[in-house]
Amino acid sequence: MDRDDKSRRLKKKSRRLVINYHTARTLGFTVPTSLLALADEVIE
Repeated sequence: MDRDDKSRRLKKKSRRLVINYHTARTLGFTVPTSLLALADEVIE
């Protein structure tokens, strides 16, 4: 195993939480405020 393979496996994966609040409300979903607080982006 070469150095590049090892560094790729150790690289941290990033994830984002985006909530489309307007669409959720239109569909009748209730989005808890705790989930909104965790979101990286909330689309009004």
